[in-house]
Amino acid sequence: MKANSHKSHLSSFIPNTFRFAIYQAILWLVMICPLFTRATPPQTPTQLVITTQPVLGTNGGLLSVQPVVEIRDASNQLVSSSNAEVIAEISNGLGGTLGGTKKVTAVNGVATFTDLTFTGAKGINYTITFKSGPLLAYEPFDYANGTGYASMNGGIGWKGSWQSVHPNFSDFTISNAGFTYTDYSTTGNRATVPGGGSADAGRFLGSATNAYNNEVWLSMLADYNVQGGGFSNIRFINTATSSVTGGVGGNDSYANWTILNNNLNNTVFTTTPLNGTTRLVLLKIDYSNSTSSLWMDPTVVGFDGTQTPSLTVNFAPVFDKIELFNRNAGRSTDEITIASTYQAALHLTGNLTAASSTTLSYPAYAGGTGTSLDPYQITEWEHLYNVSINLNAYFKLMNDLDENTAGYATYASATANSNAGWIPLGNSSQPFSGVFNGDGHIIKELRINRASQSDMGLFGVVQGSSAIIQQVYLQNAQVVAQGNAGTLIGRLYASATHCGATGSVQGNFLVGGLIGKLESGASVSYSYAHATANSSVNAGGLVGDNFGTISNCYATGNVTCSQYTAGGLVGYNMYGVIQNSFSTGSATALGDIGGLVGTNSGQDYDFFLDMPIYIDGVVTNSYWDTQSSGNATSPAGTGKTTSEMKDAATFSSWNFTVGTGIWSIKTAAGSGYISYPYLQNNYYDAPQASPARIPIPGLTVVPFIWQGNVSNDAGSGSNWSNGTVPPNGATIQLSATAQNDLVLSTDLSLFSLDFNGSGRKVVLGNQQLTVRNISNANATNYIQTNGTGKLLVPIVNAGSVTLPVGNSAYNPVTITNNSGATDDFTVRVIDAVYKNASSGDIVVEDHISRTWDIGKTNANGGSGIDFTFYWNEAEEDGTYINLYLYHHDGTQWTRQTGTTSFNLTNNTLSYTGYTGSFSPFAIVEGSTILPATGLQLAASCNNKNTLLQWSTLTESNTSHFDVQHSISNSNWITIGTVKASGNSNVQQRYSYTDQQNAAVAQYRLLLVDKDGKTSISNTVSVNCAIAPALLSIPNPVGNSIRFSALPAGKLYQANVFANNGQLLFKGNITNGTVISTAAWLPGVYQLQLSDANGTLLQQKILKQ
Repeated sequence: MKANSHKSHLSSFIPNTFRFAIYQAILWLVMICPLFTRATPPQTPTQLVITTQPVLGTNGGLLSVQPVVEIRDASNQLVSSSNAEVIAEISNGLGGTLGGTKKVTAVNGVATFTDLTFTGAKGINYTITFKSGPLLAYEPFDYANGTGYASMNGGIGWKGSWQSVHPNFSDFTISNAGFTYTDYSTTGNRATVPGGGSADAGRFLGSATNAYNNEVWLSMLADYNVQGGGFSNIRFINTATSSVTGGVGGNDSYANWTILNNNLNNTVFTTTPLNGTTRLVLLKIDYSNSTSSLWMDPTVVGFDGTQTPSLTVNFAPVFDKIELFNRNAGRSTDEITIASTYQAALHLTGNLTAASSTTLSYPAYAGGTGTSLDPYQITEWEHLYNVSINLNAYFKLMNDLDENTAGYATYASATANSNAGWIPLGNSSQPFSGVFNGDGHIIKELRINRASQSDMGLFGVVQGSSAIIQQVYLQNAQVVAQGNAGTLIGRLYASATHCGATGSVQGNFLVGGLIGKLESGASVSYSYAHATANSSVNAGGLVGDNFGTISNCYATGNVTCSQYTAGGLVGYNMYGVIQNSFSTGSATALGDIGGLVGTNSGQDYDFFLDMPIYIDGVVTNSYWDTQSSGNATSPAGTGKTTSEMKDAATFSSWNFTVGTGIWSIKTAAGSGYISYPYLQNNYYDAPQASPARIPIPGLTVVPFIWQGNVSNDAGSGSNWSNGTVPPNGATIQLSATAQNDLVLSTDLSLFSLDFNGSGRKVVLGNQQLTVRNISNANATNYIQTNGTGKLLVPIVNAGSVTLPVGNSAYNPVTITNNSGATDDFTVRVIDAVYKNASSGDIVVEDHISRTWDIGKTNANGGSGIDFTFYWNEAEEDGTYINLYLYHHDGTQWTRQTGTTSFNLTNNTLSYTGYTGSFSPFAIVEGSTILPATGLQLAASCNNKNTLLQWSTLTESNTSHFDVQHSISNSNWITIGTVKASGNSNVQQRYSYTDQQNAAVAQYRLLLVDKDGKTSISNTVSVNCAIAPALLSIPNPVGNSIRFSALPAGKLYQANVFANNGQLLFKGNITNGTVISTAAWLPGVYQLQLSDANGTLLQQKILKQ
């Protein structure tokens, strides 16, 4: 091999014998290197990753989604060889409990939890941490040939066992003066390989500010001492005497390597990271050039700072090209090439650990983040209680809360909190300072029983420059406290607006129907209380003590104070301002009493004058009802009679502008009610709503009187006493001297209808009338359903209402609702029973000639509906033995099989427990059943056989026809079965031939559907034995039957049956025989004659 001039100069320093040794070493390497192969890069576990996040279930129960945790390496790849333990624990959060199996052994690097349970308080964030046990980095593996050894430069070189894992350290320093790499240790985050020389030998030093980022320090020779700044420059030294204190700088951590070779000039090597691998390699070390490349690919693994892993390091650099030198003889002139590749290897066996965390929490509220744009949402009592967790946030009530709402027994009932009831939101040390918007919803049945505590109410203390309570309504709140007590707020330093309450408050001092004490600077507006207030010291219908401002408010509850002062609106009004407000309740006290305020002045001390002074409260445009309260006087305010208090003219300075004003008032004209003023933008019940929750104050019904003195048109104001057509929701009364029936011209909804003995009807035509209460209806005072219009009446569950309806006559129906919920029922009466329910042919069977068309808004349920139907004797069509209720399902009439009773004296039929659908109902004699719609049976003779033929127009879910016959129109026997089509929208034809008895008299069909329901066709009669003789008898008959057309001298046996099959007459007759019918009831009967040959003649006869 030919060398360049520079190499020739170096060759003179290498002895031939030493050169021969090098050749031998290189030859040995060339021989063994082709046998070495690379192994798959190993994986070092460095982190836990929660791949399936836990999801909460029921508080205290199993997590609805159990977590899955994976062990991964620094490249985020699953370490499938790891079977380390993973432990779940709560690392943050007061009062949380994690149960179940909390320690799981990973399988192929995956830890799957299956039965973790979690218990925690709502509104608290709990941190769940998953920690690993000791992580084994990776099991060692070998190259195919096991071990190998390469020796260069007289035995000075590198060796290794060809094991390979990730060398992942933030700072990795290797120093060795003896060139044997074994048993290394670590300190902190720096791995140091001690040298084999003196105490300081093999040591690399950096300044205190060095950034130890992925640096690898290597030495092949003896003693050295290197100091570098930031380790962006790496010094490679081959002498024990050289000392370097700097280096060539660069922009990245591997930018420059400076190699000091004895006393020769430095040789600078450039570096480039090697991508796609996880090994540390050295390439292309060439001393023949001034520069060469050094390739590196370190990977970072951070220790947790508390572990001290042990290390086994086996390091084998890769040489593509190596130039050796002799320190004594100078540089070599020979170039040696190694064709094989060696791989660096580091094996960690330390007990590393890793951890990963997630957050679980049961939400304190239904939603929201507590800001003004996204307030916390409250849908149940616990959410309301949790307001105390964030007293300065924004809240919104999303629905009513009552005793059936979740959490009532725990938080707001009389037995909650050891029978003390509700815990008020905010107190003197931690007041509520946020914004609470009730959004017009009602909080019902709140209970507080804390006789030894003050500042009691839904809110205890409300204070703060931005604090507001708005649109909160309490129904039947009951509060017992020591003092500063109200249904809504105990003590208010801030603002309350558009609020209201009903209920009662009791305490020893400062008790108000809505607020106990209104402090200076506080205000309450557009609010009311309909609550009793009882106290020893100072009680008011709205506020106990007022030092703030009350505007546009009222109180209607009664107030009692056993010692000091009581007022219908305010007990003690020191410094307080009251404007545009009123009260109607009574005030009773041993001390000061006032219809509006009990006391309107307070004592203060003037330090300038050095004397006490009295300051009056300010009351303007405010009133009390002298009659309802029984209080004739008040130190402030104006007293008015009840009629004056229900007259808008009394409140001339108040704003009653419809739609944009503050107040409304009911007046008789146009509304049918009169009332005290009430607030436009507050929540109230509809007039006369039942059950009443928050009624309009002083609401009184003023009925509209129907006179009908001009016409029967209900839409004409001239027919009403006040000249005004009643609006929906009104109460109307028919004048006892009304001149015409009241005929609707449009749908009308009424609260109450009173017939008042007028002898008049309310005629619906095609309009619907909705009425909640109807009184004084009878056979001459009822609602006439002479068209498609119906009467609609709401009926509460378990309620029973008689709907006074009829058409040409009075045919009411009593409905008892046992369906489980209040529902609306409709009814109209049709003066016939039609085959198709509404029109066409009238049924031929014996029946009551009335159809009750009944509807129900919601599906039937519970134990169903009970009915009692009423009819008149003139509406009876036939003879009745057993009456049954029939329902038309849109296709056919079907008999109802529930409990039925009837009374032919009182003309009633009662049915219990109807659970089917709703549409027309009819009452029919039980011995005949209405034919199915479209099903018609006909019979004819074929010799002495009977041919039955029938057809259907449509079929739905039909199974088969049972062919039945009888000789007495009762005791029907099935003689054959014909399969039905099942479902059909076209006409289907069927036939059946009876060959059993040529003398059969009657036939009918029993249609059976696939659900087992049945219906019966019309009945046909036929005699195929002989040609029937003419029975010339009068029909209908009177008190006798005379036979005058029978064959002379022929004897017949006669049988007469009632419709129920009862035999009324049996005997032999001839032509001219007379049978007495005087004892028979009017109705239809069956006459049968048979001769000695068995020939049967039959005919229906009608007895009048």
